[in-house]
Amino acid sequence: MVYPRSMLCARLFACLLLLAPLGGCRAKVETTAPLFKRTISTAEAPAETLAMSVHYSFAADGTYTRVARHQYRLLTDAGVKSWGTISEMWEPWFQDRPELTATVTTPDGQKVSLDPSTISAGPAQTYSEQVFSDAQVVRAPLPALTVGAVVEEIVTVRSTKPLPWAQVHMEGLQGPIKRGVQEIVIETPEKMAIHYLVDGLAEPAKEEVVGGRRRVRWAADSLPALDFPETGLPSDVHYWPRLVFRVHDQSWRDVARSYAGFVDEALAGFKPPAPAQAIIDAKAERAQKIDALLEWVHDRVRYSGLELGTGTVLPTAPATVLSRGYGDCKDKATMLVGLLRAAGIEAHVALLRAGRGADITTGFPGISEFNHAIVYLPGREPQWIDPTSEFSRANELPGSDRGRMALVAARDSQAPVLTPLPRAAENTYTETRTVTLSEFGKATVREEIAATGELELGLRDGMDGSRKSQEDALKTYASSEYSGGKLRTFELTPSGDVGTPYRFVLDIDKAGIGETTLATATVSLGWGSLWKMLPAGILADSDDEESDDKDDSDKDADKHLRKAALAVYTPFDSKLVYRIKLPAGFEATLPTLTPVDLGSVQLERKASQTGDEVVVELRVRLEGPQMTPEQVNHFRKAVKLLDKQDAMRVVAVHRASVAYDKKDIAGALAIVAKEAKTGSTTGHLRHADVLGSVHLYTEALAELRGVISREPANAYAYALMSDILRKNRFGQVRGAGWQRNEAIAATLKAAELDDEYKKTRVLAANDAETGDAGVRLGEGADLPRAAEIWATIEPEMIAEYGDATLVNNPLLVLWYLERYDALAAAVAKQGADAPRSGKLLLAWRHAGIPGVIEELRKSPANTNAERVQELKMIFGALVGRESYPNLVTLAEAAGSLGIADDPAIKVLLKTSRTAAKATTVIAGATGVKRLYIDLLDAALPATPEAADRATEALMSTRITDRPLVLRGMPWRTQLDGGTAIIRRFTRDMFVGGTTLTTEGSDATGWRISTTLSLGEMTDRPVYVFAVREGKEYRVRATAGSRSEVVREALARATAGDLDAARQWLKWSFENQHKNDDHVLAQSPDLLLWTDPKADPVLVARVSLAMFGDREAFKAIVAARAKLKDDDAIAPLLDHAIVIGAEKTDAAQSKRALTALRTKYPDTEALASLEIFQAQDTEDWKTLDRLIAAYMVRFPKAHNMQRRHARSYVRRGDFNKAIELLSALQAQGVAQDDDFNNLAWWSLFVGDGVPSERVLEWATRAASGNEPARVHTLGCVYAAMGRTLLALETFDRLVDGNEKPDLSDEYLLAEIHRQLGYTAQAKEIYQRVAKENPDDPDSSGALARRRLARGNK
Repeated sequence: MVYPRSMLCARLFACLLLLAPLGGCRAKVETTAPLFKRTISTAEAPAETLAMSVHYSFAADGTYTRVARHQYRLLTDAGVKSWGTISEMWEPWFQDRPELTATVTTPDGQKVSLDPSTISAGPAQTYSEQVFSDAQVVRAPLPALTVGAVVEEIVTVRSTKPLPWAQVHMEGLQGPIKRGVQEIVIETPEKMAIHYLVDGLAEPAKEEVVGGRRRVRWAADSLPALDFPETGLPSDVHYWPRLVFRVHDQSWRDVARSYAGFVDEALAGFKPPAPAQAIIDAKAERAQKIDALLEWVHDRVRYSGLELGTGTVLPTAPATVLSRGYGDCKDKATMLVGLLRAAGIEAHVALLRAGRGADITTGFPGISEFNHAIVYLPGREPQWIDPTSEFSRANELPGSDRGRMALVAARDSQAPVLTPLPRAAENTYTETRTVTLSEFGKATVREEIAATGELELGLRDGMDGSRKSQEDALKTYASSEYSGGKLRTFELTPSGDVGTPYRFVLDIDKAGIGETTLATATVSLGWGSLWKMLPAGILADSDDEESDDKDDSDKDADKHLRKAALAVYTPFDSKLVYRIKLPAGFEATLPTLTPVDLGSVQLERKASQTGDEVVVELRVRLEGPQMTPEQVNHFRKAVKLLDKQDAMRVVAVHRASVAYDKKDIAGALAIVAKEAKTGSTTGHLRHADVLGSVHLYTEALAELRGVISREPANAYAYALMSDILRKNRFGQVRGAGWQRNEAIAATLKAAELDDEYKKTRVLAANDAETGDAGVRLGEGADLPRAAEIWATIEPEMIAEYGDATLVNNPLLVLWYLERYDALAAAVAKQGADAPRSGKLLLAWRHAGIPGVIEELRKSPANTNAERVQELKMIFGALVGRESYPNLVTLAEAAGSLGIADDPAIKVLLKTSRTAAKATTVIAGATGVKRLYIDLLDAALPATPEAADRATEALMSTRITDRPLVLRGMPWRTQLDGGTAIIRRFTRDMFVGGTTLTTEGSDATGWRISTTLSLGEMTDRPVYVFAVREGKEYRVRATAGSRSEVVREALARATAGDLDAARQWLKWSFENQHKNDDHVLAQSPDLLLWTDPKADPVLVARVSLAMFGDREAFKAIVAARAKLKDDDAIAPLLDHAIVIGAEKTDAAQSKRALTALRTKYPDTEALASLEIFQAQDTEDWKTLDRLIAAYMVRFPKAHNMQRRHARSYVRRGDFNKAIELLSALQAQGVAQDDDFNNLAWWSLFVGDGVPSERVLEWATRAASGNEPARVHTLGCVYAAMGRTLLALETFDRLVDGNEKPDLSDEYLLAEIHRQLGYTAQAKEIYQRVAKENPDDPDSSGALARRRLARGNK
């Protein structure tokens, strides 16, 4: 709120206000009890008063001497600064220059006196540039000040002549500083009465007559400091205790008659100038003449106060004022009185104390407390006019004049009277905001304001000025009030044209309170000026507001309660109306406006909609003149509830989004596709957005490229394109296969075209930092490009982007590029705001690890977590730059930083110590041990494909199943991913932490045993088998490829090297042990091997036959044929034949089973073996018979039931498979895998559209978030046509999965098929169909089924 210029009269009676350091009080003539509870301050004080005295000595003519003594102790540095001078103001026309003396006693007892030569005198500072005064000030700096010093000041003021008006004196008795011993003494001649009032304290004053002098003395000891008063005390409340006195016997009538005489004297001989006389002589109504004369005074006399001598209080003659062209409040009031009287209208000057604070002390007549002059017109309906308030109409007093005690300077005035109290009906405000939501982007707003009373005056006064100043102010307002809005045009009624209702109209573009995106159109409904009209103090004065998690029972809650009444100086009735125009195709949701009872503050909120217009009306009304403490506290509590409600917003959703939310993605696509066909740019953008949301990226990019071809400056099209290019085909941001360079180009183009997207350059810089596989700083990262982009972005913009750690990135990029000068320049440019990373990196650059440690010790970090983060950051940056011993030293510095016990620091220390051992291990890795180091090095390339190629180069040419050996290679996955530096560090950690042993010889072959230990953690040994080929050692097998170990044994045996063969067989069987189970329940090759006389060739062939080796199978069939049934190894060979038999081996398998049945009749192990034989040879009829019999004997053999179900899948009978698994569900023994299989197999049944029961199975199976089961759930959703749920499940499936596979793509194809994008789905089906061609229930099988069925 802007207050009128009448407030500039606050120093109307400057000379008298010097004698009134504190405000007025109630009109009483005896000591009073406190008006209300004042609270003792517990705040730290800058000083304390030890002793204080004020002595007034009056002469018979009214002149006086005032001697003030003040002794105080300085308690704080702030006190030393703020109490560092002694000064006193004086008026030369009636006072002598004040005398200043001071003595400072230092804490060590030294006394230092004020040097008189340091005392200076000069003009006193006025409160406004429009006020000119002859007041002076004497001042001097105090010497030898320090905390603990005691200062004693004496200030003497003497008046040289009596004032021609009645005056009132005041002295403060208690304040915000603790006071010790104090007294106030007033002495007058015996016949001169002293009228006094002690206000706010119980200590009375004592009066006596001694030696012909009347004496009043007030004294007190040890008064504590008081808290400052609450804001907005009513005008009849005087907070600070005080002593008020006067030494005259004039009444208010006397004072009024006296000032009326001053006015009459000024008006003596006044003749209105011709223009004013013309107004007076015109035939016009009384009110018209009053308005015209008031306007004439405004036009002819500008406000400026010439407060020289008695001119401080007495009015200047109108003729002088007119010749000067300026005058203060009393001058303008007197002139208007003269003009009105000339027009036959009775008028008088009225004196009052304008403003928002305490009013005059009505029991003490005098001029001292008045600070303003206005005009009073008596009559049946009296009128009040403030000529200083140039935008106020006649009888429209500004708020600072209302409800104040005014003394009318008329000869018949008896006492001050109350000016009219303000009413809410007089101060109305209606603001209408017409928000037109655009088709896309930010809204336009027309703001229109109509106001009356003081609210209108505030607008006129606040917007008075040049067109340029108005425009500047409104630009700032549009930006702050409308979230970056841009002022387009404005229309304001000239402030001085008070005869015309005020018009305030703004047109604002790009208003951020309203914005239309492709999916929603939203308007945030602020309160505008409504809350700003509430009186100051209605909310808690303390900056330390209650936190939301405290309630009224909190022990500190009452300190936030209002304790005094609150003045309502400006009652009001205000309204804020939003008229929101919705864009086509959007459906609005009205805000929920829950009623909130604010007590005496009346709040109304309502919302309605008619067609495409939504209207929200907010109304706040408050009557005066004051609120009780209970009403204020009720309001505060209710406002907290209001704040906790959801922000007021009108949200409109596009019809496509409505369909999307209803899980009708196909419907949403149809809507946006139709809109795009209209040629609408936004339609094409919306179509691209929805296409992108369902992973139809190629189609989305085609739409966007079309938009750009038609509108090359469409920044949003580039921004949306960059978001899509930043994803791979699975929707993974910066996942393998993303289009990095294209994403960077699109992002930078959007930023170039529109400042709204400048901050997205952060994304482009991140893109450039990221390698092809999505690893930051990984292979393929374009760090020079990243540095170039970072250099264009202000640090503040980076910090605002949302991730606090991003501010480190520009510096780290320069670091990795070894651009140290640029790094230093960037840190220096940011100064104290530079990220810690830069200072730490430069510390290393200049002083190595010791410099880093020293910089870490100087860290301003407030918490251990911040210190840990700093150490981790610099440690990570130095990996690859520093030696491992130095990194250990850095990690060990955590102890001196107090963070050694942090788990992350322990890991750094453990891993760096381990990696530091790598050099020693590598030096000792000679011969075949070197192969281990070479294998780790082979795992270092950036991509798995490159790592596999490097590893294969180290594999023996004798390997039969190379993929099997490769999959079993240790460390293959541990070194996959991360930057080259991190992979190298991990490799060294593995090397340093490994205990490496070997067994064998070049002649026999080798087994390399590696055991990794990290601190207390030790892994199980990992084995690699090696052979020497020429001069090199090559991998022959891994622990996961036992068949290759056995093949090497067979090769050695057939070559006649039986000892070597036995060694390889021993290695192959090392982790297998004979037990007490039935012979048919154990592995026949193991049982054969346990025979010391076993033929290594035969043992190896039995093992290989069991692995499916056809040549080995034929060999053991031939070997068995040579044996008699009672031969000890015959059953073992029969067992191996049954296990290794395939469909074409039915005859051999049956013969072997017959022999085993003879030897081991009626055993469970035999029954199981028969079932396996029937399954492996695909003898389905026999299989069904055997399992049926088995289940009769062993009804709880649930795994056999599962095997049976699986056999029906191999036969293509999914219905029967589901029936068998459903039986497990009915028995209550089904497991998650069973539910998953039930759901998955249901996709192969009939038309492939699952039932709700199938969905229940899939949902239960996927509850554990196991990827294969989540995949099943997504496929079920897709097959049921629940496309949105399928899409959400797909995103859940690939989120965090670095390498989605073809089965994941099948789900995506299903989604696209359901949406009608059959060509795109077919392309994926064809790719997936090549997967597992012999697997009857794989995703490939489903894809082949889809292709066979076409679009059905």
